[in-house]
Amino acid sequence: MKVVLRPAARGGDIQAVSAGRIAVSPMNGDWNTGPADQAVTSALIAGLRP
Repeated sequence: MKVVLRPAARGGDIQAVSAGRIAVSPMNGDWNTGPADQAVTSALIAGLRP
């Protein structure tokens, strides 16, 4: 198998970490999430500050 290296996506996790920043990727293992779960995630993200 051949590995093809591509430039990091602008604004992506690799670019952030390479610049000494952190990358946050909200994930939920439950594929059946609904509006209430999305609201909780949105509230958590809104509370993050650089």
